[in-house]
Amino acid sequence: MKRLFATFALLFTSSALGAQSLTGQWAIHSNIAGNESDQQCRLVMTDNKITGTCKSQDKDLQVTGTVDGRKVTWQYQSDYNGSPITLIYTATLEDSGKIAGTVEVQPFGVTGDFTATPDLSSSPSASPSSASSRPASSQSASSPSASSESQTDSQCAYLKKLDVNSPSIVKSRDFVLKPGKGFDWAALSKNPAFAEAMKRSDEQDQARKAADWAALCYYKADDSAQASKARPQVVFMGDSITELWQFGDPPLFSAGVLDRGISGQTTSQILLRFYDDVVALHPAAVHLMAGTNDVAQNTGPISDQDILNNIRAMIELAKANHIKVLLASILPMAKVAWRPSITPAARVASLNEQLRTLASKASVQFVDYYPTLKDADGGLRTDYSNDGVHPNLNGYAVMHSIAEQALKEAGAMAAAQSWQIGPFTRPGDGNPVVKPNRESTFVDPVLKAPAHWEALNTFNPAAIVKDGKVVVLYRAEDDSGKIGLGMHTSRLGMAVSSDGIHFTRRSYPVFYPADDDQKAREWPGGVEDPRLVESEDGTYVLTYTQWNRQIARLAVATSKDFIHWTKYGPAFQEALGGKYASRWSKSAGIVTRLDESKGRLITARIDGKYWMYWGEGTVYLATSTDLIHWTPVENEKGGLQVLLAPRPGRFDSTFPEGGPPPVLTKAGIVLIYNGRNAAKHGDPKLGASAYAAGEALFDADAPAKMLARTDEPVLKPELHYEKTGQYVAGTTFSEGLVYFKGQWMIYYGCADSLVSVAMAAAGHSGTA
Repeated sequence: MKRLFATFALLFTSSALGAQSLTGQWAIHSNIAGNESDQQCRLVMTDNKITGTCKSQDKDLQVTGTVDGRKVTWQYQSDYNGSPITLIYTATLEDSGKIAGTVEVQPFGVTGDFTATPDLSSSPSASPSSASSRPASSQSASSPSASSESQTDSQCAYLKKLDVNSPSIVKSRDFVLKPGKGFDWAALSKNPAFAEAMKRSDEQDQARKAADWAALCYYKADDSAQASKARPQVVFMGDSITELWQFGDPPLFSAGVLDRGISGQTTSQILLRFYDDVVALHPAAVHLMAGTNDVAQNTGPISDQDILNNIRAMIELAKANHIKVLLASILPMAKVAWRPSITPAARVASLNEQLRTLASKASVQFVDYYPTLKDADGGLRTDYSNDGVHPNLNGYAVMHSIAEQALKEAGAMAAAQSWQIGPFTRPGDGNPVVKPNRESTFVDPVLKAPAHWEALNTFNPAAIVKDGKVVVLYRAEDDSGKIGLGMHTSRLGMAVSSDGIHFTRRSYPVFYPADDDQKAREWPGGVEDPRLVESEDGTYVLTYTQWNRQIARLAVATSKDFIHWTKYGPAFQEALGGKYASRWSKSAGIVTRLDESKGRLITARIDGKYWMYWGEGTVYLATSTDLIHWTPVENEKGGLQVLLAPRPGRFDSTFPEGGPPPVLTKAGIVLIYNGRNAAKHGDPKLGASAYAAGEALFDADAPAKMLARTDEPVLKPELHYEKTGQYVAGTTFSEGLVYFKGQWMIYYGCADSLVSVAMAAAGHSGTA
């Protein structure tokens, strides 16, 4: 595993120094017929071709050329006293990193000598003599071929990424991954070209280690980009077996699963980068597979106890940061291709038993790949590996099923159904995104006096995208009334964010009870629990609860700017002769669809009508032609048609109610809803009376017909401020859902006290 990719990549480019030594800024000194000159050239090598520019007379001249083994040729066109000339450079690459050779001027036939050295006065990222052979991670936020200029840490300027899809890198992976591509390392080592490539690969590896022994820079850019994304579910941490895994088994590394393997690393190196590449990402779990390179003595001899101590330290780091640990066995290995003097089979078997014991004592899950992959000699089965160390595609397929089962058992990986939106993960930092503010005051139009309108609790948010930003309307409770649920006056505050996590809030509410025709329904309890949608014409439609502390009514209001509102009163006021005008009603979400041209959710029509899922305790349905006046859908007996009811033994064993506005997808209508866990006969894995979110799928052609429903919650109280607060039993009460910057963001109330956000990758449900 001594920089496996690098060796093959250098071999397949037919240049033992080529790709890594040419790309960069060069200072070229020429002596042509006694005339000395200096110039700067920036060269880029892709496989065997050279491109770039050389500066002459303040002009950037285009360079083209080729590499054949150690021989390098490039040329560019210039002029001499108004006549066109071509300068042709031919050189041999030297081990020192210099290039020396001849330069010919055509059509004059004049020749001379030149030397080229790395220009260290330029940006450090351009240095061609200190490059890393890392194939760019498929999870990288930058493109796989991006150079270190995209990184801001000067400490990591030595790092250059190879194009993960370049022919040489793909070919090198094929040797390892494609079944039947087996190779004899000992025989290859006798090949001069391979030996040269191996030699240069070792030199590069040593240079990298001298600059960064533990490869802390290897994933620095990826880790930095991850900070603004959803908290990962799982990080796979390890050596080249882990690094190759993302290419050998892409489905495993889908949304929320990151690969942080580095070829050649031992447990001592992995331990040093464990905080940066695992802990700082705040994953739900880490899959740790390490030890192969310790047995191979990649960083020198090491005792079993020291290996175990390194792994124990990583386990304790993870557990101290509330990260579940899945400790993997070392894969079978009967030979070490790059260190043939070692016979590792017995030691690997012994270490795996010690790792199993360590996992048991540390109360972490042990994931045992060893017995399934080993042959009679304790090596990696030949149908599962081409080189006896790394799995091929067949091997990774077997490992996939073992890993997936272990992740599910650990609860570290949600088994999302194909129609679902999600799974959701919380960002690494930023939550809660809205908190109470006792300093906020405004003059209440009913009281005619100042009110501390968001002093006690801020929770249960609506959300929408406007002008490229997320707008959240959240329920805020003042410090009036008695202590108790619903005993304060609620108003709606507004917060705006450019990243969906960090918000700027208005100091006054934007929607509240007033001396208007709705006062009798909204005072003194206020306006509660909003849901918000955008209509086709850009009008924002708000559904909310009017609470006068006697009866809750579902109501509708509209706005163009979230500041100026028109209230229309109860949604069912005129429906069916006023049959439901005085009925307790709340929690309504109007069906939306993702408008690809706008990149955001807007209201959806089905059979020429708008549809709304509503209700608490039971979920019902209503329709409208104007988004203002709604008619409940009834059954054949003239009662409300029940769509979704409590399920004993589940998280929604009592009191399910609508969540954010549902989304019309290719699979159907996805409804995210909230459910309360019954104190008796509920889900034993969830606290009594706790609220969690689930998902249900309804037929797009028959919106009352439920097709599927999650058995487990997709979002449940896990953090301390979600588990208890004003609502003592805890909630993750979801009311806002947006599609923003290529991902889903769900906004929820934490224990009726705070507002938080969770995120999910787009595309899973067929909506984007």
